[in-house]
Amino acid sequence: TAPKGSSSNNVSWYNLVTTGSNSGLWTLKGKTVQYGSGDLGTVTEVIFDTGYSQIILPKTVFDNLIKKIDKNCSFSSSTGYYMCACKSASTLSTLNIVLGDGMTIKVEDKYWSAYDASSKQCALLVTSWTDSTSHAILGDAFLRGRTIIHDIANSRLGLFSATIGSGSTT
Repeated sequence: TAPKGSSSNNVSWYNLVTTGSNSGLWTLKGKTVQYGSGDLGTVTEVIFDTGYSQIILPKTVFDNLIKKIDKNCSFSSSTGYYMCACKSASTLSTLNIVLGDGMTIKVEDKYWSAYDASSKQCALLVTSWTDSTSHAILGDAFLRGRTIIHDIANSRLGLFSATIGSGSTT
């Protein structure tokens, strides 16, 4: 059932991957990641995991994202995040995770970056694998704006967008 105060029409349902090395996890078949109007690269699977605080992308996808942002991004060893020059919290575009079935999960910038007004920088809540791993993990940075419904009986995952401030997620 949908979260209290909502209808089941507000829940987006996704079928889980039921075979392969990640089949025991909350995993969806992936396709591509997009930023702005272009593809950043391929993801084979998308895993939902509260054990990670960030969003983790394949290295080539992440490297393409940094190039596409083009805001003087660099890794900060003091914060542990990639920091990018930005003028406000809403400077960045939405990341789109396109799934194997063609459905798209939108990750608004407020879920994958945090603005620091004193330094006029955005900390990216996105990182990459250091090897050739081809799946993505949507950790707490993504999950904090959603209610997740784990439907074990039907091998599916439901996403219900939470309201934050005066707006809501998509």
